[in-house]
Amino acid sequence: ATQTQTLGGQYVVCLSADTGETIWRYRYGWPYEPAGVYPGPRATPTYSQGKIYFAAPDGTVGCLDAVTGDRRWSWNPVEEFDGEGVDFGYACSPTVVDGKVILPIGGRGASMIALSALDGSVIWQAGDDAASYTPAYPVRIRDRACVLGYLRNALVCHDLNTGERIW
Repeated sequence: ATQTQTLGGQYVVCLSADTGETIWRYRYGWPYEPAGVYPGPRATPTYSQGKIYFAAPDGTVGCLDAVTGDRRWSWNPVEEFDGEGVDFGYACSPTVVDGKVILPIGGRGASMIALSALDGSVIWQAGDDAASYTPAYPVRIRDRACVLGYLRNALVCHDLNTGERIW
């Protein structure tokens, strides 16, 4: 799957690896900055356990069934949490690990968030730093599941399961 834009909208598109033909396409928004220098999507969808997770330049994130392209959930956490740091459009590919979708949002009390991969509900939110365009990075530190956030002016480490800021 990939993301694309036409004059009619923005899409997640699933293509055949053998032929390049479109298997399905899901429209998630109007064209983004169609007359601008850099129009269209800025992120790459993420595949995990039969689902496709995407992020749109306006901050909408969502989950689609990888086989059918049917929407499972979508909403806009950048808008919901008043995110900062993505002035040129949200460009962060979702990081999916252990049933969580981890995203830098850049809101007060929500610089990093973890959503349920199943339904998009908020599992945890933490931090006050402005976001960047860099996806979260899962790591293990001393046998503890963590996630690194490369934010606008900070490198942070959160516990993957609780969101506790470690440093």
